[in-house]
Amino acid sequence: MASKRKSRKTEIEQKRTTGADSVIISRSQVLKRSSVISAALSSRRDNTSTSGVSDLREEEARFKQTIEREITEGKYTIEKRLTAGGMGAVYYVYDKDFNRHSAMKVILPELKHDLRAIDSFIKEAKITGQLEHPNIIPVHDLGFFPEHGIFFTMKLMSGEPLNVILQKLELGDPQYLERYDMFVLLGIFRKVCDAVAFAHSKQILHRDIKPHNIMVGEYGEVLLMDWGLAKRLDEELGRGGDPCSGDHRDYDWLTTEIGVVKGSPAYMSPEQALGDVAELDERSDIFLLGATLYSIFSFYPPYIGDDINEIVGLARGHRLVPPDELDTGRWRIPEDLLRIIMKALAESKVDRYQDVDELIADIDDFLRGDVNFCHRYFSAGDVLIREGEIGCESYIIVRGKVRVDKKRDGQSVTICTLEAGDIVGEMSLITSETRSATVTATEETEVLVLTQDLFTQHLTKLPPWLGKTIVLLAERLNAANDIIPDVGGDRALKKRTKKG
Repeated sequence: MASKRKSRKTEIEQKRTTGADSVIISRSQVLKRSSVISAALSSRRDNTSTSGVSDLREEEARFKQTIEREITEGKYTIEKRLTAGGMGAVYYVYDKDFNRHSAMKVILPELKHDLRAIDSFIKEAKITGQLEHPNIIPVHDLGFFPEHGIFFTMKLMSGEPLNVILQKLELGDPQYLERYDMFVLLGIFRKVCDAVAFAHSKQILHRDIKPHNIMVGEYGEVLLMDWGLAKRLDEELGRGGDPCSGDHRDYDWLTTEIGVVKGSPAYMSPEQALGDVAELDERSDIFLLGATLYSIFSFYPPYIGDDINEIVGLARGHRLVPPDELDTGRWRIPEDLLRIIMKALAESKVDRYQDVDELIADIDDFLRGDVNFCHRYFSAGDVLIREGEIGCESYIIVRGKVRVDKKRDGQSVTICTLEAGDIVGEMSLITSETRSATVTATEETEVLVLTQDLFTQHLTKLPPWLGKTIVLLAERLNAANDIIPDVGGDRALKKRTKKG
């Protein structure tokens, strides 16, 4: 198993980051008139009174005294460059007015005169500024530096992107393993879902949700970043709205112009990879959330390949490997969680969660420990459990009856009959010993299936001492098999009621 895992990781290691970067692809670049090229200030009225001018000068003087700088001076001091992306660079700046450090995003020098890029940059600032939510990065200011061009400032977030945390976990960093278990990571994801649900309530799609755009602070802060590809759902499509117009499915994948395909191919839904802008809606973002959850538990995006062209092709065809079939994750994915991931990643939009609240409800049920049992049905004469076999499931009888038989001296002896409310096979959840009795349905019977994985998942949520106590009691009970008759390889927990 170890060699198989190592071989699998070696095979795809060089492909893991391909397609994770945000890209914008189209057949041609379309320029629109910029909303930025306009007068910033209107001229003062000529009939301003002398007293009014005097009052204005006094007010200006008081303001200068308060902020301790000339009004013509810049309020920001750029101290260092932090990072850069496809549209802008982010700087570490000092805000002289508020005596605090902030993050400043400045449009890249090569785009300073690109009217379309300027519009997109301004749009990102405005959309982010309108989304006031605890899990969305706050925008402080929008302005213009003669030497740098347009900028906007944001809260300075100290922490790490989620993709870096996942890389440390994959490498087995002890500090990260201690801090980030499965449930902590799900808590981070849960906050991202809150941010996306809020944005959708404002008719805004993110279109680039991925671990790289999720910042995690050292005090529990979680912020969804980079709204540069965000789109309003109420925008008019075509020439009057989104710049992606015409036949969105016919284009050259190798072009890098601003246009049709927007997002990170390794995480995209089929409709986003096709570039069908009219088909994008909240469920496209839900696919990205599912892809992010996929990455949390596999350490890889859903699609990996040698180049962007291949990855986009995989995304268009929805050719992804279920995360439980990969040997790259650190945790065994519980069945309920796997169901959530695959539903969010469904190829057809109608098969996905229809809104983020539905996804949140399932995540909350999972975190609370609510169990979505699998129902199984047996006809009279069907065998639920067979003596001598090794099992990893137990059954809670919902309706119907079963008979428990055990071989003694070569003869099959009926131990008891069980009915609704009874449990059979419970010891298989803890031990891997063979079943020591046969359980057969005597009439139409419905059961709830409790698997070893599900039991272990909920056992880990208990305080360590309580979990160990349960296991110890079960093992001691199993050791008493020769004293107490067993049922179905385990003892049935018979539900009894007092009469009279």
